Amino acid sequence: MASILTIEESKALLALCRTGRLYEIEDWIRAGKSLQIAEGVRGTPFQIAVEKGFRSLIELLVRHESQVRIKNKALAWAVEHRRMDLVELLVKNGAETREFHGIIQNRYHNRCRASRAVHGKLKSATHMRMWRNWQTR
Repeated sequence: MASILTIEESKALLALCRTGRLYEIEDWIRAGKSLQIAEGVRGTPFQIAVEKGFRSLIELLVRHESQVRIKNKALAWAVEHRRMDLVELLVKNGAETREFHGIIQNRYHNRCRASRAVHGKLKSATHMRMWRNWQTR
């Protein structure tokens, strides 16, 4: 299952994910088709499943995904969407939390840089409040 899908296959898989077609995706996996999306196609099955909140689809995908890097990205999306149930599911199924802290830290600091560019220098109290809020999300 390590091969990369064609653009057409990638779009078809993502369409199944968007509409929550769990049984069709299960058949896709059973047929031995890959879950690796082609370059140039926006989105991933995990990203769509997290955004739509399809827990059963995430359970299916996480069982059949061998790349920890992809599970870690799904973990970051789950945290961004404040889906602690999905975070727990992903961690139990192999997502690594040691990389997770760095991902969140980078996203937080990128937001701070963007905010500074728009609003000027942030005051330290505001900066600390934003950091605390980001950590508790």
